[in-house]
Order: sequence, then structure tokens, then C-alpha cells
Amino acid sequence: MIHGQDDPWIRLHAARTLTRTIPDARLITYPDMGHEFPQHLWATIARDVWEATQPAASAPTPEQEQRRTLRG
Repeated sequence: MIHGQDDPWIRLHAARTLTRTIPDARLITYPDMGHEFPQHLWATIARDVWEATQPAASAPTPEQEQRRTLRG
């Protein structure tokens, strides 16, 4: 799941709760993002979606883990 940390419509705790109910789901959050995807994050979000949809055959790189940690 992708979620803005400043979403005024669906609060972050609701996204966390929903993520826990979906098997194998991961939550990626973005600071300073509300309910819409701001254009300056499009490339980052696209990369994160691509990485999240790759087969889990290999462990994430340290760079990927650091980005996930920074985002939530």
C-alpha cells in the first residue's frame, strides 16, 4: 500500500490497520504527501511500486531497505 503521511481523508493509522489485514501487504508512506500523488514524487512512487511487485526471490538491497525505513 502507498499512503501519504499527511492524508486528511484516510488517516495513517487506518492505512496501517488495513495493511495488517491483507496477507503479505507492505505499507510505504511518504512524508508531506496528502491524499493525492504530488508530481515531484511520481518517479519515486513508480520505483517503489516496481520494487514491491518484483518476485521475492532475492533480499532487498541495503539501499531499498533504507528507503523503506525512511518512509515508514
